[in-house]
Amino acid sequence: MELVILTIGLEPGVISPALFATMVLMAPITTFMTTPLLEPAHPLRLIRTEMIGTEEEKEDFTILMPVSLPSSGPELLRVARSLAPQSTSKLYALHLVRPESGSLAVDTVPDHGGALRPLLETAHAEGVAVRPLSFASRNPGRDIAETAQIKGADLILMGWHKPVLSQSILSGIVHDVMQDARTDVAVYLARRYGTWKRVLVPYTGSIHDRGALELARRMAVTSGLEITILHIIPHGENAKGGRTGLSNVRELLDAEGVHLKVVESTNPLEAVLEEAYQNYDLVVIGVSEEWGLQPTLFSRRHEELARSCPVSMLMLRKYTPETTTLIQERNTLLPQSQHSRHIRSS
Repeated sequence: MELVILTIGLEPGVISPALFATMVLMAPITTFMTTPLLEPAHPLRLIRTEMIGTEEEKEDFTILMPVSLPSSGPELLRVARSLAPQSTSKLYALHLVRPESGSLAVDTVPDHGGALRPLLETAHAEGVAVRPLSFASRNPGRDIAETAQIKGADLILMGWHKPVLSQSILSGIVHDVMQDARTDVAVYLARRYGTWKRVLVPYTGSIHDRGALELARRMAVTSGLEITILHIIPHGENAKGGRTGLSNVRELLDAEGVHLKVVESTNPLEAVLEEAYQNYDLVVIGVSEEWGLQPTLFSRRHEELARSCPVSMLMLRKYTPETTTLIQERNTLLPQSQHSRHIRSS
């Protein structure tokens, strides 16, 4: 608009060519200065919080599904439906867009025609209530974590889209969310798209493994899936008095369709892969020290498991203040990079 007015003033000679050139140069400069000057007075994060709303009445289980690629939406919805009954759950689908340079606009209009469309169409066809959210973001990892906190999400459910061989699964935005989010975070790696019947849950006793068991139990109760807990112990542990850690999972075994299989092994990953080939449809696994957690969150051993596993995987980072602090402390061992942010206090 400013350039149009300047052009109109230049033609009859109201403004000189020198002034016209100066004003044309000032137009983009002032536009780019707007965001950094106004950000301290009213940060974008506060605008988003006001527009997407505060935490609503708490349901039994609330899931936030960040969606990047349209094709991933229906699969994330399928995972979410297997975890939470429609009558006692709340599902949010979130799509973040990159803002235009210098823009303060916060887009909260549901992305019906873009990335969220396949998910919302599938939800409508299946009679599932999904609440769409979409806004501009310069820091997707942080904004996903903050949206989950605002909406009181029990789980952030993310998808994986790039080839395993080209990049670590738990890196980039996924890593940032796992570091910042004050709730459980699950990453879904799709390999099979048919109906799930049998689910394998490797278990060695960590807090993340226990979180994976809790998700699997939800699947058993909600969707009637058959769950096998593969409890891996060192060789000779049974002979020492049967210390298989059953006390930690006893209540989970009360659910119908949940079975326990104890295996002695010095190589847990090989034991998991060998069992995964026994006609399972999904592996639910915790991201933990026992499975090779490193400062970057995902070690070569984990990558080997992701590359070699023949079925889909659901990988969980169970939230506790202690585990989040551990991730932050480990990241300080690395050179400064995109993984150097710390959780912001609320």
